[in-house]
Amino acid sequence: MGAEQWTRLASPHFELYTTNGEKKGRALILYFEQVRSFFIQASPNKTASDFPARIIVFRGEKEFRPYAFNEVAFAFYHPSRYRDYIVMSDGEPEHLPAAVHEYMHLVINHSGLKIPVWMNEGWAELFSTLKAENNKATIGYLIPGRIQVLQNEKWLSFETLTTVGHNSTIYNEKNRAGIFYAESWALVHMLYLTPEYRPGFTTFLLALNQGKTSAEACQVAFHRSSDQVYDDLRAYLKRNRLYGASFDIKLTKSEEGAEASQATPFESSMMLADLLSTTNKREQATQALQKLAAENPGKPEISQSMGYLAWQNNDRETARTEFAKAFAAGDRDAQMCYHLAMLDMEKDHTSEQAAAALRRAVEVKPDYTEAWLQLGYVNLNSHKYGEALAALKQIHQVDDTKAAGLFNALAYAYMQSGDRVEARKNAEVALKWDRTDSDKQRTQDLIQFLDSRDKTAAAPAAPRIAGLQESTITDERPRLARQAGNPFVKPGEKIERVEGTAKTIDCDNKRFVVEAEGKLLAFDMPDPTRIQLKHEGGDTFEFTCGTQKPFHVVVEYAVSEVPAGNVKGSLRGLEF
Repeated sequence: MGAEQWTRLASPHFELYTTNGEKKGRALILYFEQVRSFFIQASPNKTASDFPARIIVFRGEKEFRPYAFNEVAFAFYHPSRYRDYIVMSDGEPEHLPAAVHEYMHLVINHSGLKIPVWMNEGWAELFSTLKAENNKATIGYLIPGRIQVLQNEKWLSFETLTTVGHNSTIYNEKNRAGIFYAESWALVHMLYLTPEYRPGFTTFLLALNQGKTSAEACQVAFHRSSDQVYDDLRAYLKRNRLYGASFDIKLTKSEEGAEASQATPFESSMMLADLLSTTNKREQATQALQKLAAENPGKPEISQSMGYLAWQNNDRETARTEFAKAFAAGDRDAQMCYHLAMLDMEKDHTSEQAAAALRRAVEVKPDYTEAWLQLGYVNLNSHKYGEALAALKQIHQVDDTKAAGLFNALAYAYMQSGDRVEARKNAEVALKWDRTDSDKQRTQDLIQFLDSRDKTAAAPAAPRIAGLQESTITDERPRLARQAGNPFVKPGEKIERVEGTAKTIDCDNKRFVVEAEGKLLAFDMPDPTRIQLKHEGGDTFEFTCGTQKPFHVVVEYAVSEVPAGNVKGSLRGLEF
């Protein structure tokens, strides 16, 4: 494996390996940068990966076939946990449309759009006609093979076409797939390019993404029934000419001038082993990596690849162990560091190794938004509020789906740092991004809590709980240090403290329940009169049985000698 001489070329958005020489490699990677520039302008959704896609271009069919998913395709797109792959049997011009088709699948995958198979394939077919020259990209050219099929074969009904799934024989059998691809291409061609339909195309796409049927989406976006759209499609194909569209191509100098190098035998062998892993040829991938490990002991890249192979087999613990080996050996791959942190945080959301891995990830890639966000979270979980703020404030732009989490985290970190003004500002922004009623309620509770602290400077009324002894009120902030002089701690008891959110008072079983460390913890209250209460703030608390309005609390408890389920011990003190 890897005996042929591979050339590696790198541009800002692609990493290309080829055995066809540097000249052809440069032409190909430039072409893909041009294609990407077109897609940025032509696609309704601009989401893209933070990391370059890997393009592998073989010399021919013989070299390509061992890695292919079937015996038909000249190229394929396949995502993995680590990177996106576009794999081509060769770099011949006649096969570039297939490569662009696969790149469109990459774009749709990263957009998060949930669209039916016909739309996915028809859209990719339309964009596969792209021709880039003289700083222009044009789409809409006829595909003679598709036209021939439409003229000679019986069409699928609109309902049949638009309900084909990935497991359908119409999609998977070569002798039946032709009309499906041809009709899908023609329908998207009309909807995307014609003056009658193009203004409603984005609305149509969003309706599909929301789960509406194609017929329902036609009514929403075009105010036409599916029968009317189907009739319009047949009429469209009988016209003397079809529509097209052109876009300017704008590339930076780094996008135009890829860096080239000759891959070492180790690099090319690792690349091919990773490709085997990505295409689910796991036994072959394992053998290749084991051989490389024997020949190159201690190489962190091998542990990294073994980790991703294990992860594909759903063996998360082995993946975490292998990533940790790579990290300890000095691996500076930002994405691997991030994935190590995520696997660590599944076991311990305050993991110092997770924090260290995330710090290395953002050191290598300072614009790694997701790593900064997770570094903020792990610092919050570890009560390192200043460090959490420092990480979260590095984020200047965030995806819509992450906005609520970011601003809620900022609000909480500012609150814990004593800056209630900034805490409230960020909570108000978070409220605009919260998507569920429960999320909105939690944010509103935080805002109300912050407001209550500012209402009065007068001495607060003592908190009351049915049957509980009142205790001294203090203006000190809740802290994790041991309370001094708790009269209700018995000699010899092991006392621990935990910080969380009050959830429930179970009066029947005499238990106080909080949410902490991502789970519900319960504490016995055998004698409610023997609990020390310490309260900060200007509002009055009255504890009653049942669900509590969420508020921050520090629990001091005597550890149970025989833990039972989620019951951690007996309640001795509360700070809130």
